[in-house]
Amino acid sequence: MATGQDTPLSHLAWLADGRIHGRNLPGEFLNGFTSNGERYLALPHDVREITIRDLATGMAMVSCDSENIPGYDCDGNYRLMEAAALVSDDFVLAAVNTDDFASDFEEHLLLSTRSLRWQATADYSRDMTQNAIAATDGHGRWITTGQDTTVRLWQLPDSISDEVPGQLQLW
Repeated sequence: MATGQDTPLSHLAWLADGRIHGRNLPGEFLNGFTSNGERYLALPHDVREITIRDLATGMAMVSCDSENIPGYDCDGNYRLMEAAALVSDDFVLAAVNTDDFASDFEEHLLLSTRSLRWQATADYSRDMTQNAIAATDGHGRWITTGQDTTVRLWQLPDSISDEVPGQLQLW
């Protein structure tokens, strides 16, 4: 992935027959692959949607408008940040700012990868600064850093279901 001032560039590169091959990937900020490598998370820059895309075709498997995340009721008073973590094959954590950038703090929303519907809001009992999340191994874990610059490792509970939207009370 390459990032420029105006447009991010996402590329897939691989080694075959002693040569490096590559191609462009549709979507803005490439932000993680599913465990089998068949799908990836693309976040907005100029395009205002969050998307899970098929790696082979680039086709959107599921997407939502970044200003209208299904099930997230914040009266439209939030802005999606360019930070997220594909924490498992089933869940994405997406960062949002809810005070119109009056501060550098963000909240993290747990979204289903099947529908990009809001499932829960992470409560860390501390403020998270901008770009505070990063994925780890794709098995429900992610790391954060806050105002105190301490890096923390987090884990989703073992049993999670998004059959009923919003039923998760994780934290």
